Amino acid sequence: YGDASAGVYLALLAPYAMLLYLDRVVDNTLTGLNQQVNSMVYNVIESFLSTGLIIVLVPAYGMLGYIMVLFIGKAINMWMSFARLVRVTDFPIPFFQWVIQPALCMLAGISVVMLLRGLLAGAGWAVWVFVLAAVYMLLLAVLGVLRPALPPAKRRAKHA
Repeated sequence: YGDASAGVYLALLAPYAMLLYLDRVVDNTLTGLNQQVNSMVYNVIESFLSTGLIIVLVPAYGMLGYIMVLFIGKAINMWMSFARLVRVTDFPIPFFQWVIQPALCMLAGISVVMLLRGLLAGAGWAVWVFVLAAVYMLLLAVLGVLRPALPPAKRRAKHA
């Protein structure tokens, strides 16, 4: 686009893609579990909430306000949908292991990349991504986050 501000918006919106993806997966899972009405209700709530937030935030903050509306609306929708999925499936979610530990590992990986930025200054973006991914995966493995959901005995019994 010939303008550096486009990169700023791409960087701000990149995490939003993850929320969009996760929300779509959870909504489709709810639909498959005959919970499509709940999913629709959550989407309608998000629409009304987003409309109200646009009226308040966009005049005050402009484009940044709109980006905040996107994140707030989708995060609330995702939270409601995910909470419904957990209730319907009666599947316990180890929040610390599945959310907090990976987030801390990602922050640690980003910190390592930032500390090494002098060494990686001439490297291409692929090297930066590789270093971040390597540190992230190493920390996940060390913390035991990357382990099978079922113990080996139960896995064997399930597939027998």
